[in-house]
Amino acid sequence: LIAIRAVPGVESAGFTSQLPFSGDNNDSVILAEGYTMAPGESLISPRQSGVSDGYFETMKTPLVRGRYFDRRDTADATPTIIVDERLARKFWPGKDPLGRRMYLPESAESVMAITPKTRFMTVVGVVKEVQMSDPTPSSVPVGAYYMPQAQNPDYGYSMVLVARTALDPDAFFAQARKQLAAIDPELPLYSTDTMESLMSQGFVGRRVPMLIAGAFGVVALLLAALGIYGVLAYGVAERRREIGIRMALGSTAREVFGLVLGDGAKITGVGLALGLAGGLALSRAMNSVLYGVTATDARVLTGVVLLLAVVALVATFVPARRASRVNPIEALTP
Repeated sequence: LIAIRAVPGVESAGFTSQLPFSGDNNDSVILAEGYTMAPGESLISPRQSGVSDGYFETMKTPLVRGRYFDRRDTADATPTIIVDERLARKFWPGKDPLGRRMYLPESAESVMAITPKTRFMTVVGVVKEVQMSDPTPSSVPVGAYYMPQAQNPDYGYSMVLVARTALDPDAFFAQARKQLAAIDPELPLYSTDTMESLMSQGFVGRRVPMLIAGAFGVVALLLAALGIYGVLAYGVAERRREIGIRMALGSTAREVFGLVLGDGAKITGVGLALGLAGGLALSRAMNSVLYGVTATDARVLTGVVLLLAVVALVATFVPARRASRVNPIEALTP
């Protein structure tokens, strides 16, 4: 890490045994001291990662409580652990997790048993939840915990270097290889990539369906606009004589404009109500292809309603304007 951090342009660097969006290869179970399982509750296997000091700062993982790992977390120090918010809520709902202790069961036969050999780890920090596995419809959030690599040397056999740098990725990889070669010419640096690329690969299974759905959505929006315009334009043409009589009897262009605009608003209102009902009915199916937002998110629904309302208003404007310009004499002439 010292060599990598010495590369010009590197802001921070660290190691981890598992990157976000890198799948789920963990089968370990962790428990909190004093935690009592509810009847019928299943043991969970949260995402497990061994990380070095500087990892959370490099990944910009928000700290909720406590502290990150640092040079105090040495092999001779009290074993420490950091959990994410989901795991903290599970084991200590409504309580402060800092200072609490956790442990890894020693055997599958007696996972709740605590013996003199049980190794406890003290919670020193709580971080925001991070998407560790690929965001597939089958992935279920179970939380994550992190242990310092210095206190868990087994992680050293397979570690991923992460670095935040202002350099171009290719330039940084070249500099990193040079620094590592100076330490050990046989030490390889392979599978180099950026987090943007890893995230893009993680979403590839959802990108195509969402692009198709988005394309259909745009087509549907255009068809809705054309439908509203067509219905109102036809209505204005059919009511041309009526509009002429109204204007001859004293109705102003503004009033006629408002009349047609009101008809468009009624059509739009009915369409939005039916669309919202249909969207809510399909929300469960849509949730399987969404990430970071639900199908019933109030902000998303509000945005969609406003977008459709604006499009409908634009589609209504042209027929309403045409109606307001009807010449009473021409409209009443046989």
